[in-house]
Amino acid sequence: MGVQAGEIVAVAILFCRARVSILKHCTGRKGSGSIPCLFFNRLTGFHMPSGPAAQMPPQTPPQPGQPIAGQGAAQNSTNRGAAAGASGGASTVDLAEIEKFAAMAEAWWDPAGKFRPLHRLNPVRVGFIRDRVAQHFGRDPSDPAPLAGLSLVDIGCGGGLLTEPMARLGAEVTGVDATPRNIEIARLHAEQSGVRVTYLPCAAEDLVATGQTYDVILAMEIIEHVADVDAFIAALSRLLKPNGLLFLATMSRTAKSYALAIIGAEYILRWLPRGTHDWNRFVRPSELARGLRRHGLGIAELTGVSYNPFKDSFNLSRDLDVNYMALVKPA
Repeated sequence: MGVQAGEIVAVAILFCRARVSILKHCTGRKGSGSIPCLFFNRLTGFHMPSGPAAQMPPQTPPQPGQPIAGQGAAQNSTNRGAAAGASGGASTVDLAEIEKFAAMAEAWWDPAGKFRPLHRLNPVRVGFIRDRVAQHFGRDPSDPAPLAGLSLVDIGCGGGLLTEPMARLGAEVTGVDATPRNIEIARLHAEQSGVRVTYLPCAAEDLVATGQTYDVILAMEIIEHVADVDAFIAALSRLLKPNGLLFLATMSRTAKSYALAIIGAEYILRWLPRGTHDWNRFVRPSELARGLRRHGLGIAELTGVSYNPFKDSFNLSRDLDVNYMALVKPA
């Protein structure tokens, strides 16, 4: 991205931050019809519902000790409860999320399409995973295949954007996704690329039922889309070997993430289709840590992931307010 384009993106991001106060005003019943709000809605394409639908969940973070926002509703939703896993336990599958990503499945391998942010993010994710796995298992990260001999599963693999690089690094890779169309796209691309990956159309709890365990588990950008966060973490804990590593990536539920990941990315910059993410389902690092501890897991490392609009690239950072990754080990 050139400097001029980068400046435009930077201005757009600053615009997002400046509009947070207007958004808070516009989400109120008294402010929704005001002139500033009408202007904001017209400029961004963001519209608040009217009538009963206007009673939206509060956009302020919960106090410490409260459950993860949206988790209770997720567990009680008819659609989410309809997809019972083969293991017979609580389902982590949200049918609405499955339908959403099935509609976008054809765009997985288009670097300029709907999954462009993931394509730009991939080098950072691959490097972080490769280096931590190599260090943990005593490998040289500069080797052509530093993950050779290790079993790895990519939960919520989508079209295989992260799955294939792991296979190229030498791991014995399985990719699973609850959206069948994603698996079809992933299989086709792997065949065309000559990469050996086993793809399965199932959820995490279905994999648990097979009794298989793995050296490395990837659960990247998926926990905010599952129906039952606690059941999902429980499944991950049962899939992980005693000396294994779990990598999680998600977004934190903060005012900054709402401004950048929702209003900025979906409504102003149009990086993602509107409605791709539900801010109420973002998970704070402290909430993630509590959930992991309940299942015998602990966070060994946390790192933020920040976007540089001038270089059109992501990099590791100390900012955990929006995107972050967690390296997790058995406690």
